[in-house]
Amino acid sequence: MKKPLVILILLFALIYSKRSIAQTPCEADHTILLTNFTFTPSELTIIPGESVAFINVEGQHTVNGINNTVTGMPFNNPFEFFLEETEGNSQGVCMGVVTFEEAGTYNFDCSIGFHAQLGMTGQIIADAFTLSDALIPGSNYIPDAFQSSYSLYVYYDSLLNSNNDYTVFVPNDQAVDDVKELMNLGQFDLLSFFDLQTALGYHIADGTWASNQLTDGLSLSTLQGQSLSISEENGVFKVDDAQIIATDYFADNGVIHIIDKCLAPSGYPKATVWDIIKDSPDHNYLETAIINSGLVETLREQDELDDNVELAGPFTLFAPTDSALENLAEERGETIEELIEGQYIDKIVKNHLIENRFLSNTLSNGQQLQNFLNEFIQVSIENSILSIEDIPVSEADVKAYNGVVHIIESTIVPDLPPVSGSCGTWSLVMKSADGIGWGESYLDIVVDGQSISTETLISGFSSTYQFGVDLEEEVSIYFVNGAGGSSISYELYNSSNQLLFASQNQGNSNYPPGNIVGLKACSKTSETCGQFRVEMYDDYGDGWDFGSLSININSEFYASYNMPVGNAQFFYVPANIGDEIDFIYQAGAFSEENSFIVYDPQGEEILNEFDPFAAPSSAYGIIACQELTSTDETELSTESLIYPNPSSDKLYIQTNKEIDRIIIYDLNGRELSNKAYNNEAIDVGFLKTSHYILSLRGKTSSEFLKFSIIK
Repeated sequence: MKKPLVILILLFALIYSKRSIAQTPCEADHTILLTNFTFTPSELTIIPGESVAFINVEGQHTVNGINNTVTGMPFNNPFEFFLEETEGNSQGVCMGVVTFEEAGTYNFDCSIGFHAQLGMTGQIIADAFTLSDALIPGSNYIPDAFQSSYSLYVYYDSLLNSNNDYTVFVPNDQAVDDVKELMNLGQFDLLSFFDLQTALGYHIADGTWASNQLTDGLSLSTLQGQSLSISEENGVFKVDDAQIIATDYFADNGVIHIIDKCLAPSGYPKATVWDIIKDSPDHNYLETAIINSGLVETLREQDELDDNVELAGPFTLFAPTDSALENLAEERGETIEELIEGQYIDKIVKNHLIENRFLSNTLSNGQQLQNFLNEFIQVSIENSILSIEDIPVSEADVKAYNGVVHIIESTIVPDLPPVSGSCGTWSLVMKSADGIGWGESYLDIVVDGQSISTETLISGFSSTYQFGVDLEEEVSIYFVNGAGGSSISYELYNSSNQLLFASQNQGNSNYPPGNIVGLKACSKTSETCGQFRVEMYDDYGDGWDFGSLSININSEFYASYNMPVGNAQFFYVPANIGDEIDFIYQAGAFSEENSFIVYDPQGEEILNEFDPFAAPSSAYGIIACQELTSTDETELSTESLIYPNPSSDKLYIQTNKEIDRIIIYDLNGRELSNKAYNNEAIDVGFLKTSHYILSLRGKTSSEFLKFSIIK
């Protein structure tokens, strides 16, 4: 008897399912039949927003979606529903239609008598393949777009799981990687970025717009409030400036298209202060200056957004335009290339940069702002015009996520030391053997006890810093060893391009360089006979610790050298004929590991203080250039005359002395020419532009004259 009853029920279900579409009282998307103790079907899955008609074909029944009749506990359905008791018949009685708008699981039973206890229960699941389902991380429904799918799912799961239709433009993973690079943020910092939800809302448009419905010029309103612009060129569609690279990933409540860029609503801040300058057509020189100053990564840091490390910022940059920097270069007598590639460009840039965000409405008249040079620049506001150091701000409040830029039409010039003095210009050459710069290491240049600059090699193999020195000034160079630098060295040259100090010798470039203390400028006259080379060594490469080597010339202090880290360095001591030079060793810890060797201007070893078991000894009264003097003449004589001086190819001699030979030395004492003298012009055309010593040799005396070559 059960089989005919089941067939009859299924027949009724078929009839009344068709009737539910045709008959107005019970017109619905689905039908459930009620017979004695049974809902047919008892389990039904529908799409949110669809309707279900309940038709009673046998017995007295209710449809109870409020409380469980057996337990008395609430069903906790997404919403409550109840259809009153009716009596069914073979024609079917429409009890009512319920529309299930909200997604979820709906349980119900018949609350009459013991029907529920006898199994008259049912369940409807309002479910669909929604946009949210398509974006579930790991579903792989949307290819190559995990990061943006995850973000949209996190922030818009509920919305994209609703019955409202949307079109979602999903950036691929490369587009998200580009934004992470632009914003200088990791994935998780970007995910928690405070503007991200709003920005994602700009990727969601109202309605379902399949690819065949997109047209050139179409405008789509978004959740964010602004509209997206659809354009078409040669059959390729774009949304704003992003190309649509894959289309029509359908869900029951909309469609997804994949794009190759992340979309940005208009009026939002730039990613970083650096991006403002990089993208500005009026700040090309400042862009290069920031690169040359090594500040690009600094101005990309997102301290407020990146929780992983402590970073600099936010920033305020008063940005001089191209014309402002051109005017400064002209005032300094330089080309714009010389200015932005010169040694002071980092100071010029840092003079405009503040480590804090100062919007124009937060500034006040007379306010002092501390810049990256640790100096103060002054704000003035007069007649509502904002100025910095009396330079009007032409455009204020260009915002970035890590700061703000104010544009100025002139340059705030820092106090720059002169590049020439009474002793000319000295050059400090910083080197990196591996070409990656010095990292956080730097040199502190001190002249007469006053620090005039701190310099470093930002990147590349070498960089030169020039500075002016005056007569008898004391020059000290202190190396400060910071993280990141390796294989680094430096050299110091005087105004005659003589090498005064080299922090490393070849083969030992992996040790940090040492210091120079109190080097006297211009202490040697034009009567120099060359330079002594002094080499300092340490057996274990940990430097002379607190030891040093001081030089006295004619009982007057000349300079002191130490080597706090490393195993070798060398320096030069210029000397006059007959100078008495003292090499004074001042011991530090582990002094037995220290040693030094001295070579005269001709390259001959004259002092070797190397003993593997003992500290070196001091040496006093070393006479300079004895081999260039006679027993009764120790000073340079100028009784003879050479002309023209300077020369380019020929030298002539006017003298009353008998001369046998003419010898030419460079300023390091190296012999360059040695010829017999025949009262004719001397050929000096083979010499390059520099200074030289001419030795006039006779049977009873020698005379030394200085001359110059200019080509």
